[in-house]
Amino acid sequence: MKDRKPNNYWTFEKLKEEALKFERRVDFQKMNNSAYTIAYKQNILDEICEHMIKIGNKNKRCIYVAIFSDKCAYVGLTYNFTKRKNTHLYSNKYSSVKNHIIKTKLIPHFIKLTDYIDSNISSIKEGEYLNMMTNRGYTLLNKTKTGGLGGSTLIWTFDKCKEEVYKYKDIKTLRRDNNSVYSTIIKNKWGIELFKHMISLRKPNGYWTKEKCIEESLKFKTKKEFMSKSPTVYSIIQKRGWINDVLNKMMSIKRKNGYWTKEKCKEQSLKYKTRKEYQVKSRSSYNSAWKNKWLDEICIHMK
Repeated sequence: MKDRKPNNYWTFEKLKEEALKFERRVDFQKMNNSAYTIAYKQNILDEICEHMIKIGNKNKRCIYVAIFSDKCAYVGLTYNFTKRKNTHLYSNKYSSVKNHIIKTKLIPHFIKLTDYIDSNISSIKEGEYLNMMTNRGYTLLNKTKTGGLGGSTLIWTFDKCKEEVYKYKDIKTLRRDNNSVYSTIIKNKWGIELFKHMISLRKPNGYWTKEKCIEESLKFKTKKEFMSKSPTVYSIIQKRGWINDVLNKMMSIKRKNGYWTKEKCKEQSLKYKTRKEYQVKSRSSYNSAWKNKWLDEICIHMK
């Protein structure tokens, strides 16, 4: 537990000094909620957080484009340009951009076309930029029509998702061809009902023992990935009260087997912009890199 600060400890200067440790307000609030709350109550957040990266929200999106040297491009919407760019480059292997990188070995140039603007305006302007890129001779990589809100959209209701998923026989194909629907289902925890017809979930009663669940968990790097890519099994361990046993065993086996190799630490570090963010969001990877004296090498891209 963190030491409790005495009354009147958080002066303007100390709040400003504390805020400078973070690049985003959400990290400031998460890591030091007491200082964040005091700054909020004193109405000085804007002033002490002016150095931070500005991001949007579900009502404010920016339009961006990823341009390849082979005259291919992707136009998109996002509430966080930096995060979305890194997702395309490093995380989401089902994105059109990532697939084109794998196919061509080319790295795209990302351009933020607008500031964070109202979602109803941004969806219209996205179509305008789409036409502009087409008129300039680019082949567009967008799988679906523009006009959505990008990222975590609210367009996909339960009924629309249900209608869409019955077009697919397995989760892998759904993720590949319509990741927005898949992400919405996972986010809203509709998987047990909407995925029950799919081949990958047809297991006989009693199949998922605790040992089988542990075996399944070892396919994934993190708890978050386990929850995202195997929602049915994750729901089972929650309902049966096995979640701590399974997750603890999962991490114990990975640590014992030397999961965090230099290559995996390097791949993980590329998701973050600073060592502080890396340490906070991927502590096990950071600690492995620190113990093996890899930090300077794998964090060379960071500020």
